[in-house]
Amino acid sequence: MAIPTGMDKELQAALVEVVAKDNSTGLGQKLKELITSGPRQVTKGLQDWNYENRLFLYKGLVYVPDNKNVRCKIVQQFYDSIMGHPGQWKTVKLITREYWWPGITEFIKAYIKGCTTCQTTKIKPPVKVPLKPNEIPSGIWETITMDFIVDLPTSNGYDSILTVVNHHSKAIILAPCHKTITAEKTSQLLIDYVWKRTGFPLTIILDQGPQFVAQVTQELWRKLGIKQKLSTAFHPQTDGESKHINQEIEQYLRICRNFQQNDWATLLPIIEFVHNAQLHCSTHKSPFKVWYGIHPTFKPPLQLQTRLQSADECIQYLEEMHKEVTAALHLTA
Repeated sequence: MAIPTGMDKELQAALVEVVAKDNSTGLGQKLKELITSGPRQVTKGLQDWNYENRLFLYKGLVYVPDNKNVRCKIVQQFYDSIMGHPGQWKTVKLITREYWWPGITEFIKAYIKGCTTCQTTKIKPPVKVPLKPNEIPSGIWETITMDFIVDLPTSNGYDSILTVVNHHSKAIILAPCHKTITAEKTSQLLIDYVWKRTGFPLTIILDQGPQFVAQVTQELWRKLGIKQKLSTAFHPQTDGESKHINQEIEQYLRICRNFQQNDWATLLPIIEFVHNAQLHCSTHKSPFKVWYGIHPTFKPPLQLQTRLQSADECIQYLEEMHKEVTAALHLTA
């Protein structure tokens, strides 16, 4: 049992300060003394508690004293901004991997229920029951689905995203591309982004997009021994997993991209990591856990949007922002 390696230093300092204040009241100090040097007949009832690095641990989880500001900071780290507002269930599972306090689940749910960003951006899709579920694959990366998100604002020269979903682990792989991508280039993306990491799948589930039904694509995949399953207008549920992931990615981009909406290409590695690190509701495991057997150190790059820029870039950005705001004000006048 130890302090989580991915804990933010500022958050750890705030926790230590709160614990110190708790100790000053006498309750925390008495608990510390009992844990570290109390009589055996007393410490038997405290065997789930530890005291390490000036923090209390309960069953290996960092105990957070009754301090609303610190508890909110913890939820913010796993929910707000770059995390993409993953919802109640996933957020609870992420936080309770590392932290504990009485009523933690209800605290997280109340925080998320009051999130104005979610209330203004998230759309609850209608419930649809698949007519016939896809066969459950026996191995990881044996079956994948592929689809495109198109007509995005240009970012680093790209305007679309290829989404690849593993049907077994629910892991995703994302690749920036162009709406006009050809069948040959789609096959090359499969090699560049999927094959080098997982090998070729046995089955690919797709829609009727021209990149997928082209003769050159079907011939290539036939030679590689890959079976295709194409959805139809009457049975779109066949490729429903990709459609669901696309909605999740679009939701993330609505919340996290910048004012000009042109930085989404740089966010793709983070979106991929965030999705693969979160527990999936159908497997109750994260894709990383299914894929690699471990959870990676989970420390979101919170400072991504505060990287230093040159003076010329800052001036140019401010000038562009001034023009856009002025134009917007004229339109609303």
